[in-house]
Amino acid sequence: MSRLYKSWVPSVTGRLSFSHIGQSNSKFPTYTTNVQDQDIRYLICYQERELSDASFLFSLLQKIPVLGKRYLTESLFVCLARTRTDENGQKHEILAGRLFIVSSQQEIDDAIKATTSSQRNLRQTIVSKEGLRKFQIDYDALEEELFRYCSESVSFELRRTGETLVRYDPTKPKSDNAPQIPTEMARERYTHMISAQLYFFLKDIVHRHQHHDDKTDTILDIHYAGVDDISWRREILYQLYRKVIQYKQSNKPSTTLQSLGVLAYIEAFQEISAKYSYKLPVYYNDSLKTSLEAARAMHGMTQEKGNRVFGVFINILAIGIALIFSLTGLLELTNYSKKEISPFLLSLANLLLSYPLVVMCIMLLCAGIFSGWLRAFPFMRRGWYKDIWRFLLAFDSQKVSLFLCLLAIGLVLILLVLIL
Repeated sequence: MSRLYKSWVPSVTGRLSFSHIGQSNSKFPTYTTNVQDQDIRYLICYQERELSDASFLFSLLQKIPVLGKRYLTESLFVCLARTRTDENGQKHEILAGRLFIVSSQQEIDDAIKATTSSQRNLRQTIVSKEGLRKFQIDYDALEEELFRYCSESVSFELRRTGETLVRYDPTKPKSDNAPQIPTEMARERYTHMISAQLYFFLKDIVHRHQHHDDKTDTILDIHYAGVDDISWRREILYQLYRKVIQYKQSNKPSTTLQSLGVLAYIEAFQEISAKYSYKLPVYYNDSLKTSLEAARAMHGMTQEKGNRVFGVFINILAIGIALIFSLTGLLELTNYSKKEISPFLLSLANLLLSYPLVVMCIMLLCAGIFSGWLRAFPFMRRGWYKDIWRFLLAFDSQKVSLFLCLLAIGLVLILLVLIL
């Protein structure tokens, strides 16, 4: 029995451009052929995406060029689609087709050959006298061939408004190497997982990541849609507002801007779903936008204040160093012997002359700590120092915590002695 899911591909304008599919800023290379005439558009697009079920430790190992390949699984995702008219007879308003996922390496190679061959034939229709009239044969042939290679597939419909329908049908043909359908108990979870992964691929080639990190491409998920066309819209709004609140609570200037961008997505989706507005939850967007803009202004004021304090502190330190050199130079010109000059003053002057780079770094570090300027760097915003404190508090014995603190201070002092 087929299962129907719905979701939304974000668009601030409320009108997607099918001409730009495959030109998104995806982190995976995208290979697209997209041809249209006055009656129909054909689209063939594929990506080789890296999937991993590895743990956090293995996710770090994946970043190592050679070693990481052991923990990566590449799968081929293919989008085969064409436009059709909508209920009002408007052409090119719905992009409908099928999404495939191919997992076996040998079948990936075969599927890429078949797909690139069809892409080449589709590009040749641009200069052909017959145009796209006979490409339907190639389209059907490629679909049948991909059925033989794919592990799973779903059909989809994407409207200009971004409203997306995904249908999973377990009776559709697939590769002999495809995984077995799970037991009835796990089937619902399995079908949702497969449909969601293929929806993320579709969203990735259609949608540009403007207001969120492309690594977090799951801001929106697909939702089961039976006879109800309201529930999934409500869930979309919940997810978008949840992301706005999450960005707002992070208390960082960049995420405040991102939350304003996601709020623009919310307003666009509310306009698209206007005919159902009486059944959707009510949010006060104007008040939320005012709060976000106020938070953005506060971030700007805090950063400007930190910059001013930083400049003042650097000037004071520079003046202090200049005074030390001036005083030691003047004392050298007088009748004072070195024994009569303050040993501390001489030691300080020798330190400045012997290690100017180290002194400059210490000055910058002190100025940054004093003014809060270091909070501009991401590693200073993550509260790692709070994590260290929580780690120490986790020990039941105060003696153990004290020993670790003294050990850390000792290591820092030893490092300073070695440097100086």
